[in-house]
Amino acid sequence: MLSDAIDAVDWSAVPAPPNPRYRPEVIADSLKELATATTLDQVADAASRLAGGGIVHDHSGMVFPSASRAAPLLLGIMAQGHPRARAAAVGLLDDALRFHPLAGYNRVATEHETHVPICCAVARSVRSRRDVVLAQGRPGKGLLTEARLHWRFDIEEALPVSEGVVAAFGVLEGVLPSPPVGGELHAGPARFPVPTVETEYPPADDTGQACLLLKGVPAEEAVAGSALHPAACGEREH
Repeated sequence: MLSDAIDAVDWSAVPAPPNPRYRPEVIADSLKELATATTLDQVADAASRLAGGGIVHDHSGMVFPSASRAAPLLLGIMAQGHPRARAAAVGLLDDALRFHPLAGYNRVATEHETHVPICCAVARSVRSRRDVVLAQGRPGKGLLTEARLHWRFDIEEALPVSEGVVAAFGVLEGVLPSPPVGGELHAGPARFPVPTVETEYPPADDTGQACLLLKGVPAEEAVAGSALHPAACGEREH
């Protein structure tokens, strides 16, 4: 049940920024109430607490690390909740993608990586429930469009092309912007800047298989099993 999944998260263990706007004590109960809410008042009350310091602070445009843990739960509400609660979940996730985190609290640990930008962790959760998100109509489509901007590329093979240029083959989630952008390469606990990431061959189908050119990175750093994220996401700070 969704309530069990909410209780399974140790919200007190989520990195807590030293900011009076952050209110981790409201998260679990607010998520449970949103999951069962049916009236406008019930939805507004639960969502306002989550938006007022639980996972984001809407008045200041700030997102907290707790948003990454709440994202799969909000997607569960989007799948199972009342239409009013579903709409609130879309709005909260959209805020989590667009708002900026506090300096020093802009990254989270996920199942597969450490030090992932909060927005990228939330975006991956959103992309993983694509059908549920699209079922929310225009707001859901807008949320998915925003999530696709926080792209991720999993490297399966890398070959040096010339000095400082590596051709990386793997799976692209989301949409790599054009013109080329900066990236950050995650290899285990280490992170390396990639000055330029350029699409060589875009995905031809839903598998996401693509080839990217990584410029300005030593070949020994771009190894199979590493992942790329947008540099701009890692630089976000409130």
